[in-house]
Amino acid sequence: MKVLKAVKRICFLAAAVAVAWTMLDGSEELEPLHPGMLDAAIIDQAAFTTRNESFEAEAIEMLENAGYLVDYYGPGNATLDFYRDLPSYGYDLIILRTHAAVGGASPGVDSGPLDAYLFTSTQATREGIKEASRMPGAWMVQYGSPGPGEQEPVYFGLSSVFVKTAMRGDFGGADVLLMGCQTMDLPMMAEAFQTRGAGAVIGWEGQVLPDRNDKALIVLLNEAHGSDSLTWETAAQRTNAAIGPDATYTSSLTIHESAIPYADG
Repeated sequence: MKVLKAVKRICFLAAAVAVAWTMLDGSEELEPLHPGMLDAAIIDQAAFTTRNESFEAEAIEMLENAGYLVDYYGPGNATLDFYRDLPSYGYDLIILRTHAAVGGASPGVDSGPLDAYLFTSTQATREGIKEASRMPGAWMVQYGSPGPGEQEPVYFGLSSVFVKTAMRGDFGGADVLLMGCQTMDLPMMAEAFQTRGAGAVIGWEGQVLPDRNDKALIVLLNEAHGSDSLTWETAAQRTNAAIGPDATYTSSLTIHESAIPYADG
């Protein structure tokens, strides 16, 4: 497999992720985790390099106050196997806080196809390569370009092709938050999640620094699930206005609405 050279500055992605430990092959009828209740998952792959415990506590408390039962998954859970079965876990809201980058198809760059890549915790070891060989759309990624004589660990990232072809099951209308670097620079990733049955997909156009990413996610959740209970589109617009212009990059939150509303049952 080829190596994708990720952006030199570490970037994030907070996205919505559904999780439950019963692995389904996609043919079984999906049952809610807790009938009559709302379930949310926070997949915090980015905590591998930049953990934010105050963010974790605030986000979980905010979601619980909005009526969600919340599962938090640290970076060790964010493997290729985990993501493969993600649609089958039965969450209503999935938050992916994960490193991500756009890469590929550039002259002189040895990389995968032009796409957004969500980083996983699966390293490109002998076992990791064996695992990835069973899953279309998994490509090698790095956090940065090593200097002379330096070595950077190589991991696997999942592309939109992985979401469409390697994932199993259906998101069942779950809203997905892809909060991090460049997750919405290209339409393929959001479209892939919606092909798998996701509802609204929200993410960043442009790169975003960790503090801004976490601040935006808290504001976004408060706007969507606070006293006003705004739509995701309005919540994203208010969040952009509340956090102000990006002093480093020109990143902004954007939403990709599902073309076909998901009909439960």
